[in-house]
Amino acid sequence: MKILVIFFLSVSVFLFSFSFSLFGHHGAIWQLQVDKNLLYSSASDGIVNIWNIRSKTLLLSIYSHNSWARALAVDDKYIIVGGYKPDGNLKIYDKVSGKFVKSFSSKGSIFTIYTNSNYIVFGGSDNKVYIIDKKSLKLLTIHAFHERWIRDLVIINNQLISCGDDGKVIFYDINNLKFDFEKTFKGRIIKLLTIENKVYAVSSFGIIYDIEKENEVFKIENITTAYADENHIYIGTNIGELYILDHNFQTINYIKIAIDPIISITSSSNNVFIGTSSGKILQYNLLENSITSFLNNFSLIKKTILYKNQLYVLKNTGSLISYNTKTGEAYRNIINQTNISNFFINNDQIYYSSNEYNEYKVYDSQKNVIFESENDISLLFKIDNYVFIGTYGFIYIFDNDLLIDYIELDNEWPISFQINAKTVKIGTNTGKIIEYSLNDFSVKIHKISNNPIIKILNNYIVTFNGEIFENDNLIFTFETNIFDTTMYNKDLILGTNKELIIFNTITHSFSKFEISFPIVSLQSNEFLYASLSNGDIMVFDSNFNEYGKLAENEAKIVTVDISSNGKYIVTGGADKKIKIWKIENGKLILIKTFTGHNDWIRTIKIVDQKFIISGSSDNTVKIWNFNGRLLKTLSYHTGYVWSLEYKDGVLYSGGWDNKLFAYNLNKMKVIFSKTFKQPITHLKIYKNSLIISFINGDIIKLNLTNLSIEKFFSTKSIIWNFDIFNNILGVGDEKGFCYLINLENNKLIRKFQAHRTTIFNVKLWQNKIITASSDNTIKIFDFEGNLKGIIKDFSLSVLAVAIDPARNYIITSSGKDPIILQIP
Repeated sequence: MKILVIFFLSVSVFLFSFSFSLFGHHGAIWQLQVDKNLLYSSASDGIVNIWNIRSKTLLLSIYSHNSWARALAVDDKYIIVGGYKPDGNLKIYDKVSGKFVKSFSSKGSIFTIYTNSNYIVFGGSDNKVYIIDKKSLKLLTIHAFHERWIRDLVIINNQLISCGDDGKVIFYDINNLKFDFEKTFKGRIIKLLTIENKVYAVSSFGIIYDIEKENEVFKIENITTAYADENHIYIGTNIGELYILDHNFQTINYIKIAIDPIISITSSSNNVFIGTSSGKILQYNLLENSITSFLNNFSLIKKTILYKNQLYVLKNTGSLISYNTKTGEAYRNIINQTNISNFFINNDQIYYSSNEYNEYKVYDSQKNVIFESENDISLLFKIDNYVFIGTYGFIYIFDNDLLIDYIELDNEWPISFQINAKTVKIGTNTGKIIEYSLNDFSVKIHKISNNPIIKILNNYIVTFNGEIFENDNLIFTFETNIFDTTMYNKDLILGTNKELIIFNTITHSFSKFEISFPIVSLQSNEFLYASLSNGDIMVFDSNFNEYGKLAENEAKIVTVDISSNGKYIVTGGADKKIKIWKIENGKLILIKTFTGHNDWIRTIKIVDQKFIISGSSDNTVKIWNFNGRLLKTLSYHTGYVWSLEYKDGVLYSGGWDNKLFAYNLNKMKVIFSKTFKQPITHLKIYKNSLIISFINGDIIKLNLTNLSIEKFFSTKSIIWNFDIFNNILGVGDEKGFCYLINLENNKLIRKFQAHRTTIFNVKLWQNKIITASSDNTIKIFDFEGNLKGIIKDFSLSVLAVAIDPARNYIITSSGKDPIILQIP
C-alpha cells in the first residue's frame, strides 16, 4: 500500500503551534508570572499555560517549543518564551490574539528574559546577552562579557544588570549600549532581587549579597530560587521549603510546602505562586495561611471508548488496554505498541495513531500507515468508509485509505466530534463548530464560544471552561473546567477536577458529588463509567450508586525479591498480597499466597531463606515464615514503609515519615532510629555502612559502628532506587539519568541519559547496568553507558526487578504476575 505523507506545515508554523491540554503541565515548572487575574506558566513539556487565578481553570495552552519552555516574560503587549536546546529560540506571541509574532535564535539554551517599555533582553547558556528594540523588534546588539551561563537579567533605569555561573554581576548601559562595570562574588549567581530600586545577588551557596556594599545580608542552605515584591522576599529550597522575609531580610514565616525542589516563584496581592520540579503549581495565601493547587498533567488515562462489552482505555504511557464490563477482567496488548497517542474503533476494527521519534503516524486496522505528520493527532474517527484525521490546522478525510478531501483551519486543533447520519460535526479548541456533509462534501463553520469544545452530544455542546449550549444557545455556565461529558438517563454527566455533576437538561438544575480524583473520561450504557486520573474507573448504576471499580493496578506487582539459593521468588504489590513462586524449568509456579497488609506492599525481602519481611503503605513492617504465618508486626513508622535492608541479624527499614529504624530480629527490639529531613526511598548495605537515598536526590552513608553520617552525592532530582556492585554505586533518577559513583572516593564516574522518563529500578550485575522505567522498558547498558539491549514488551511502567545471577535471569513484572527474562 502506498503511504501518504503530507508535509502540510512549514517548520516555523509547527514550532509555534497551539494545542489543548486538559491537565496543565507535565514536567518542571520553570517560570511563573502574574498579569492581572491570569497566571502564566512555562515548563519542561515545552508548553506555556494561561490560568484563571480565581477559578484555577486552564484557559489556554501554547506549545511554544520542541524542548523545554525554559524562560518566560509577559508584558502589556507580548508573551515571550525562551527555549532549551536544541530549540533554543526566543519566540514572541501577541498577548491578545495569541498569534506568533517573531522569533530570535541563540546558540544555546535561554534561561532568562526581561522586558520593559523599550527593550526585550534575554540570555542563557551561550554566555551572551541579547538586546532587542521592543518597538521595531530588531536585534540591537549582543554583549558577551560573561564567561559562563547567564542566569538572570533586570533593567533598572538605564542599566541592564546580568548575573551568571561565573559569579559576575555585569552592569551595562543599555541606552548607549556599552559596558559600565562588573562585580564578582563567590559561587554561581542564580538570581537577582530588586528591592526598592536596589539589587541583591543570590548565590548557589545560599548567600544573598548586597551588590552595592558587596556584603552578605542573608544565608540559608539549599536555595534554588528567590523572588521579591513590594512587601516581601520569597526564597525556595531544593527540599520544598518556602521562606518569607521582610525587606530587611528578617524571616517572617517558613512553610514546608512541597516534597520536591521549588524552582519558580511569583506573587500577586497576598498570594504567592510556587512551581516545583515535579510539575506542581501551588498557591499560598499569606492572610489565610492556606495552600491550594492548580491542575498538573498527572492523569494516567488519556481516552476511553465503550464498544460492545469492552471498555477500551488509552493510557498516557501510550498503551491500550480493555476491560470486560461484565467480568472486570483487564486485557493488555490490544495493539502491540506502547506509543499510541489516539485511537478509534469501528466495526471491530481499530484505527490508531502513534508517536514515533516525534513523528505521528496513523495506522488502519491492518497496521498500514495511511498518514504521517509532525503534529499530534488530536482527532481520529471513522464513519462508513471515511476516516477523519485531525491535527493542527487541518482535518483530512480518507476513503479506503486514500485522501479525498481536507478542511483547513485557522491555527487551531479539532478535538471533538459527533456523527449524525451523513453529517459530521467537529469542535475545535477555539470554540468553532465545523459541519461536514458526506452527501455533497460541503463545509459550514460557525463560532459559538472562545473556549475549547470538548463534547458534542445531540443538540448539546459543552466547553472546557464550563459552558453548556443547547441548539447553539448558552443555557448554563459552571465555574470549573469540564474534562468530559456523556449523556446518561437523559441527563448530561460532567466530569470535573473534584466532582461528578448531573445536569438536568429539562430544568437546568444540577446535583453533584465529590470524587477523590479528577474525572478525565466518561462513558455510559446501562452503567456509567467514570475514568479517574489515577487510572481507576468507577462504575455507577442508574441511581448513581457506586456499583464497582475497574482498576488495572489492583494486582500490580511493585516489589520482588529472590532467595539466595535461587529457588524462590516473592512478590508484593497493589493487591496487598504476598506471593511465593518457585522457579521450575524456566517458569514461575505460584505455591503460596498470604495476606495481612491493609495497603500496597512497597518493599519485600527474603532473609536467611526462612523469613519473608514486607513493608507497606499501611505504615507497618511484617515478618512471616514461608508457611505464611505472621510472626511479628512492627508499627514504629508513621508513614509509608518504602525500603528494607538486612545484615547480620539486623533489619533496617526506611519510610516516608523520614525515619530509619534498625531492628534486631533475634532479640525482637529496636537498636536505634534516625530521623531525617526527607522521605527515604532506598537502602543498601555497603561494607560497614548503610547507603540511604532520599526523595530530594540526596545520598548519604550511615556508619553502622558510630552512626556518623556522610552526605556524598546528590542528583537534585528524585531517586527511587539504586544498586551497588563491587565499589560502584549505580543510581537512576526521575529525569531518566543514570549515575555511576565510586564509593571509595565518592566521585562521579559517569552520567548518561538511560531513559527520557523516570527510572524506577536499577540493578548492577557483572559489567551490566539494568534500568527499568516508566516508559515501559528495561534497558541494559555497559559501564561505559553504551546501550546493549532493550526489552519493550511491557504494557505498564516497570517497577519491580530482581536478578538471578546463577541463571542470568531478570525477574520482573509490569502487571499482576512476575515473569522471567533472559539477560541479553
